[in-house]
Order: sequence, then C-alpha cells, then structure tokens
Amino acid sequence: MDTGNKYHVNDYKTKKIEIVSDTDTNHSKSNIIGDNHSFDTVFKEIEEEEKEERIMESKLDMISKSELLAEVPLPFRLAAKLVFLFESDTHPIKFILKWVAVVASIFTGVILTLNFQLNGETKFTIASVPTPICYCIYGPMSIIKVHHFFNGNVGRSTFLKSWKKLPITTKQLATKYFSTFLVGHLIFATVGTVGLLQVSFEGRPEWFVTTFMIYKFMHIYTFTIGLILYSEFLIFIMVVESGSIACQINRMSEKTNKAKSFFFESDDGGDDNINELGHTKSMMMERKIISRKDAKRIIKIFIQSLKKIAANVKRFVHILGSSLGLITIYLILIIIVNPFQFVVQSFKSGFILDIGQLVGLIMGETLWMYALYIMLTLSMKPSIEYTLFLRSLHCGDKVFILSECFNGESKKFFDGLEIQRQSVIWSVFGIPVTLEMYERVIGSLVSLLIAALALILRSSG
Repeated sequence: MDTGNKYHVNDYKTKKIEIVSDTDTNHSKSNIIGDNHSFDTVFKEIEEEEKEERIMESKLDMISKSELLAEVPLPFRLAAKLVFLFESDTHPIKFILKWVAVVASIFTGVILTLNFQLNGETKFTIASVPTPICYCIYGPMSIIKVHHFFNGNVGRSTFLKSWKKLPITTKQLATKYFSTFLVGHLIFATVGTVGLLQVSFEGRPEWFVTTFMIYKFMHIYTFTIGLILYSEFLIFIMVVESGSIACQINRMSEKTNKAKSFFFESDDGGDDNINELGHTKSMMMERKIISRKDAKRIIKIFIQSLKKIAANVKRFVHILGSSLGLITIYLILIIIVNPFQFVVQSFKSGFILDIGQLVGLIMGETLWMYALYIMLTLSMKPSIEYTLFLRSLHCGDKVFILSECFNGESKKFFDGLEIQRQSVIWSVFGIPVTLEMYERVIGSLVSLLIAALALILRSSG
C-alpha cells in the first residue's frame, strides 16, 4: 500500500536511502526537486497528449476503402486498385486475381528452376537452387499474406493509423521506394516480354509449344501484376510499419525525458565539474527527493508505451515476418551461388575469363546486394531507434533518476528493457532483426564475394 512516503537519497554513491514522511517539517522545501504542482502539471500534460492520441485513433477504428485510398500516394493507390487489394477476401475478382498470381508464380518457378532449353531439354545448374524458394515458396506466401494484411476493416484501420503517425519524410520515402521499384520492374517486364515474343517455335513439338505459351502468360503475369508487384507492396508496408514503430519509440523517449527532466536540477554556482556519469559536484552534494507516487508515474510511461508498441508490432510481424525471412534467404543464396556458378564455368572453360559474363556478374551482385541492403535496413529501423532510446536513458541525469526510482537497482530495469526489445522490433523465424545481425550477414557476404572474385582472377591468370 502506498503510504505517500518519499525516498530521500543522502549519498548517491553508496545509495543510502531513508524514508521521509510527507508531514516532516524539518526538511526545507528547497530539497525537493521542483514542486508538486510542477510534477502534477507535467504528468497531466502527458496524460492529455495520450488521451488525444487515443481519441484520434478511435476515429480510425472504422475505415472504408475509399478513405484509405484517399490517404495513400497515387502510385500505390493505382496498383492497389488494379489487384483489388482493399476489397474483402470474398470479392470474386480479387479471389481470382490472387490465386492466378499464386499459380503463375509457382509455374514460373518450376520452369525457371528446371531451366528448359528451346530443344525441350532441361539444364539445371547450381544457380537454379534459390529459384524455387523465391517463386514457389516466398511468392505464394507473400501474395496471400499481403492480401490478408489489408483484409477487412481491421487491416485498413491498422495501416491507416500507422500511416498517419509517420512524418512527411518517411511518407515521401515510402512513395519513392514504391514508385522507383514499380517503374524499374515494368521496364524489366517489358524487355522480358519482348524477348519471349521473339522466340520461334518452328520445328518444335506440340507439347513444347503449348507449355511455352502457358509459361509466356504466367511469366508476363508474374512480372507485371503478380509476384513482383506484391513484393513492392511488401516493401511499402515495411517502410510504413517500421517508420511508425520508430516514431512511437521516439515518442515514448520524449515522454519519459519530459517527465524525468522535472526531477533533476543543479546549483548553477560552485564547482560544476562533471564526473564520468555526467553528474556535477553540486548535483552529487544536493539531497534529492522523489516520491513513490512520482516514481510509479515514470515507470508507468515505460510500461504503457511498450505494451502499446508491442501490440502494434505483433500483427504485421506475425503476418509478414515469414515473407521477409524467405526473401532474405533467397537474396543471400543468390548472392552466394552466382559467383560459385561463375567459378565452375571458368573451370570448365579452361580458366578463360569471359569479360562480358564477369561484368554481368558484378552488376547482378550489386543489384542483389542492394536489394538485401534495403530489406535489412528497413526491417532493423525499429531496433536502431530502440537502441537510441536505451542510450538516451544512460545519460547521467536519467541514470540518477532511475536509480532513485528503483532504490539503486536500475541495472535490472535496463536488463528488462533489453529483453523487451524483441517484442517491439521485426523478427524473422524468431530471430530478432538487429544491427548486429545485419553486420554479420553483410560482412560474411562481402567476404565470400571477395574470395570468389580473387579465385576467379587468379585462375584466369
């Protein structure tokens, strides 16, 4: 039971605590950090801000597709209309387009994996190993999951709430990514379609002609309004949701800093040399008092904010986390196997270096590395923001206040916050997407590529 007693810190270094009654008149009012009116005012301001946020979000609980379309950028809006993305799953046209896209992705993946030649034979190579992961597993899963993400009022409402939390710069970034990838993939699809239309079937068996005609349709569909378009939807969602979570973490940091700032002040006179914790001498000598009630208020900000963020993260990580994991695995594999395949071909050709193939390999690796960089950068944005939040709490004045709140046991509090990280960031197959993971993945791939290129150049010499 809260008795209203206050924790009076006599010596910060030794963390000696004594209980001081609220009615004790022997202590000067100047020993209290600020006054109760200031404490109540700042917490009331925070509560009012949170109340306004809840009111705003409650207005978005029921959202029609037209309201959502009016908010999102034009390129995304047109693409979403094209595949009936915001319609209910029971909508007949949406149902047909979704499953045609799934079948087209699987069929295209089978043909590309077997690598059918114009003479009807197959030519499977090591470079074909990642293909079924992309087209036969990731493709169908991402198509179904993206539709599920936007299905019904819950999907529309959740996405619009995230979109409205974003600063204008993040909205512009999401639009830029989607528009750039959309234009790029349409150019690629156009070039590929022209190449397919120029294939001659003269003298080919009927079964081969029929199979190739089906493949032609499936390939065009996959690279226009099928798998590739849904991958762009996935990237757009990642930019929005990752940016929204980062903004919420930043907002939590601002609220806690605002609350704690009223509990820390120093004497402007005297020797104010700063120690290793960021505390001045006058700070260390001054007797500080924090009431149990105010300590609970500070901790409540952490608890409520983290709980809300975790609830928001849970939905999109649960729906799209596996798709993110599969496309990441595919990109890693294709980055590895392409140089390996090039080395194998070099051995078969007697170590004769084909400059054209080498240039193509370098360009392809650059493209895949950039795609992997985009996926990892977007997915680890919440983790980076959370790391910045934890670092801000380790500043001298904030450590001092948290130490008082926890009677000198703030380390356990920081350990708990670190554990809580996993519930507010992206995770792939249960593995948190953090900066450390990013550095290990990119570092390993760069090392493999350098080793492969060194082997190629050495063999050709």
